[in-house]
Amino acid sequence: RITSVPGSSEVFGYGFVTYWEAAKARLVGVEPDVIAKYNVVSAPVAAQMALGAAQAAGAEIGISVTGVAGPTGGDAVRPVGTVYLGAARGDTVYVEKLFVSRPDRALIRARAAQEALVLALRLAVLHNLYFYNTLTKRIRDSLDAGTFGDFRAEYSAKLSEKI
Repeated sequence: RITSVPGSSEVFGYGFVTYWEAAKARLVGVEPDVIAKYNVVSAPVAAQMALGAAQAAGAEIGISVTGVAGPTGGDAVRPVGTVYLGAARGDTVYVEKLFVSRPDRALIRARAAQEALVLALRLAVLHNLYFYNTLTKRIRDSLDAGTFGDFRAEYSAKLSEKI
């Protein structure tokens, strides 16, 4: 879904396909004890997958999807259509549960992919909003204290280091 957009290689380095529990542990660092305690289709596993994917890829944001797309494999607790989505940035991780009531594998996978991207977008927007609010407060505080010149010099130096 991501790579169907021209130029996506500018922002998407690579991904992990981790159907097996061992792959989740080895590639994205999901702890086997967490899988044993909560099940592979769970919020804690989705959280660890997102955090681990971002870390393993050296990415700013990691996205994860774990669920039961069917047509078999569901149970009373996690019927077909149950999906957990994760998005992580730094130490912050958001997880959502998605349930697609129509037991159509293609539909479940498409909805999961779409909603995972929406979750990642919300995480990025919230991060940028937090950054904007923090920066605005620091500017106001420096203006009130009469130290805006020092703040501007410090911030300009930090920006030039990142460029």
